[in-house]
Amino acid sequence: MRGALLSILILCAVTFVGAVSFADEREAGKPAYAEKKDFCIVCHEGLKGGLKRPVIEWRMSVHDGSAGRCNVCHRGDPGVNDKKLAKTKQSGFTGKPDKILIADFCGRDGCHAAAAGQFRLGPHYPSVLRNNHPNCASCHGAHNIQRSTAGIISEKTCSSCHTADFSRNTVLFIRETNRAIEDMGRDIKYIGSKHGDTLDLQNRLDTARTRFYRFVHVSPKEEMESTRKLLGVEVSSLEADVKTKVSLIGRIDLLYIVMVVFQLIFIGGISIYTLVMYSKRRKYGRD
Repeated sequence: MRGALLSILILCAVTFVGAVSFADEREAGKPAYAEKKDFCIVCHEGLKGGLKRPVIEWRMSVHDGSAGRCNVCHRGDPGVNDKKLAKTKQSGFTGKPDKILIADFCGRDGCHAAAAGQFRLGPHYPSVLRNNHPNCASCHGAHNIQRSTAGIISEKTCSSCHTADFSRNTVLFIRETNRAIEDMGRDIKYIGSKHGDTLDLQNRLDTARTRFYRFVHVSPKEEMESTRKLLGVEVSSLEADVKTKVSLIGRIDLLYIVMVVFQLIFIGGISIYTLVMYSKRRKYGRD
């Protein structure tokens, strides 16, 4: 009886504490058991046409789930379920960032400061200051932000300013070089998994990758041809060395397999010979 009474008292105490905690959270404007909603998304998902499209594109972007809420770029207060209150001057709401400021906008601390710094050193930044184009969004997108790969660079984007031949050759070089760098990265990891020495190869790959990123963002058109040749030689030389090491590891693995098979055959042969001799010895013993 006493045990039952004690259990009831404990249950009442726990319920009371939980209720007080829940009430405190509600008074503080915080949800008790769920994350606070992003009312920017809730509101725009219920709209039509161009006002809904940013949310649809955002859902398909690399930023969805990793770069926070809409207010990371547009400011405002996503926790307020009121269109006017969410976009007050005090909240710093920015509906559509100025194209001239896109690089500064994307390059804020904690975001893409290094990439924006490189972009400002390149030939495209003065063009942005003059014509608002091409800025970060021209290649990477505004809401449907794609991961930084060579695939996002297209002849169509480049040819809006450059000749078709220059655009085609540049895009082809970027994609081939990017593919080679990615392949070498995987091969170097493979060499490392086999306990091979990868320090020199990795350092050279990091240097080539840095030079490649500078080629994409920084190199002016006048220097592109010489940079392309230098980078091409660098990547080709590294690619040959990496493939040589991978081939050597493959031969060592093959030799190891051959040795194991030979040993198994040898052991199997000895075992069979031993069994045959043992059988003969037993047979002669009976005779």
